[in-house]
Amino acid sequence: MPLYFIRHGESEANERNQFAGRQDSPLTRLGSEQAEQAGRAIARKGLVFDEIHVSPLQRARFTAQKIAEVSGNTVATIHVSDALLERHFGLLQGRNKSLWKKVLGYRRYDELLHSPHSAPPDGETWQELYRRVRNYYEQVLLPASLRGHTILVVAHKYVVEMFALLIAGLAPEDYCDFKIPNSRPSSENDLRYLATHVPQSVNTLGELLEIHLPLLMLSSAVLGVLVKLISDWSLPPTAFQAGVISCLVVSTFFGLLYADPARLTRVTGALKGMQRGLLIRVFLGMGLLIFGPHVFVQLLGAFFLLPPATLVPALALLWGGDYAAALRITLCLSVLSPLLLGASVVLRRTIDFSPFGWNTHAVLPIRLSALLMLAIALALPALVAQWYRLRQPIKAGALSTNWGWIGGAASLPLAFLATDYFTPVSLVERVMTLGGAMLLGTALLLMAGAFGGLLLIAGLVKVRGLEDEIGRAQRLAATTPNVFLWSAMISTQFAQDPSSVSGMLVMWTVLIFFVGLVIREQWLVHRVRENIAIPLVSMPWSAVTAKIASLTKVTEPSSLESAVTAKIASLTKVTEPSSLESAVTAKIASLTKVTEPSSLESAVTAKIASLARKQRRAQIGTEDDVHLPVPYRLT
Repeated sequence: MPLYFIRHGESEANERNQFAGRQDSPLTRLGSEQAEQAGRAIARKGLVFDEIHVSPLQRARFTAQKIAEVSGNTVATIHVSDALLERHFGLLQGRNKSLWKKVLGYRRYDELLHSPHSAPPDGETWQELYRRVRNYYEQVLLPASLRGHTILVVAHKYVVEMFALLIAGLAPEDYCDFKIPNSRPSSENDLRYLATHVPQSVNTLGELLEIHLPLLMLSSAVLGVLVKLISDWSLPPTAFQAGVISCLVVSTFFGLLYADPARLTRVTGALKGMQRGLLIRVFLGMGLLIFGPHVFVQLLGAFFLLPPATLVPALALLWGGDYAAALRITLCLSVLSPLLLGASVVLRRTIDFSPFGWNTHAVLPIRLSALLMLAIALALPALVAQWYRLRQPIKAGALSTNWGWIGGAASLPLAFLATDYFTPVSLVERVMTLGGAMLLGTALLLMAGAFGGLLLIAGLVKVRGLEDEIGRAQRLAATTPNVFLWSAMISTQFAQDPSSVSGMLVMWTVLIFFVGLVIREQWLVHRVRENIAIPLVSMPWSAVTAKIASLTKVTEPSSLESAVTAKIASLTKVTEPSSLESAVTAKIASLTKVTEPSSLESAVTAKIASLARKQRRAQIGTEDDVHLPVPYRLT
């Protein structure tokens, strides 16, 4: 009889982009909806299960329970087995996936997670996982199936992928990330097809884009400048606006497809601590926009009123911030910002007030029609994404997990379009003259000062601690304005002369924006790499301490040497037992007389921990560790 396999519904660890592993991570609301939809799909197919085999972790058990209830399989025999536990990720468990991809580098990350000859530090190897799943498949599932039982297996991503390898007749060496979606019922034929038709090149492209996104965006912006200078060709204003809006639509759709609407309601909590900074920006932005004597000043006013960029939630997800908080802040300010900009435009046209004789009737850099068009362009994909998520939770989850990188990729043409459109054709000629160089430098200093102002105002955000996820999301939202929205709003005002000095401001803004993202990400990665040595030294040696503590009373040095050597040699993470044995023996032999068991335990543990520290660091070497300070190099 047939076997069916299901990966559990979306868990909170999946939503936070973390390695769950053996940790108990409950289902999100989407995960529960996915389990219900899976149950309805099973009921439509008329499947009646004799047995349901499930992992003991909460997310798998709840998924199995929901499926059984919805599909009418409540009389099926439930088998809970540790053999179906998710892979143990060791030191990576509970950590942000994307951030550690950046820290380790793609090749090292792929080797640790997906190579059959490697494993995360203190984690389960491929061979151990493969043997565990194969034994359960051959000794439990196949015999029950041959007895005529229809079986459902509810487990985890890597466990289901091991079943796919076995059913397809592939070896562990043939594995690549199958991107198993949450809660989609799969027969043996489905898993066989999945294992033999993996779009590996597309998966790799998505992984590389995720790891190098800020640097790729900066490269795209620089390319836009170079293409403009070389080709002397300018995009028509309509084509520019259409391109920017199209990219914003794609980015917004994938960003909101990932979002749980239930998490979008606690806006007050997400904005707590940001009120002072936001008020300063509102008064500063509206004041400059309403009373500004020149278009440059008005542009700065509009800049301070910009909402966070649509990629802020994605960056929070990639950098270990609170995704839900970043999304709430971005959506709230994206609604508020057009209202403030529109009100500023109306007040500018109605108030007849001219401090110091300034001309308040200068042409505004913003049009209400442009604001309305952009608001609609951002609102529609958000509504479509949430509607699709509600109607098709399994497909929405799969689309978000497997193709969510397209939302980030949409920022690449955005960067190119913004710099290509606004870069002055005569930029080189202008720089060759003193006046042109001063003008270019003034524009650069002006926009650098504007970003510096955002950083200064963001300093008012109250953060409970350096590692506070909500605080990081708040700072990110406060210092990452939507410069693409800014460029789209003002482009129609300069349609006849896109190479004006105002265009130069936009060019510098986009370049500074992406340079800032690259610097912030590199600083974050560097900080995480500096802290790698701490868990590598402390966490693994709980096993060593337990081994040493289990030693019985030892009175003679010779028996002490042999007992400690045997205990250490039995550890699974030792790669060179012979050399370790001799080194341990030499260290133990150097110990002075020890009379009390407690001092013996601490002395031996300290000796062993100092001896093996280098060996643990070598297991998690990175591609770029030569750039780390000497104490933290993983060599």
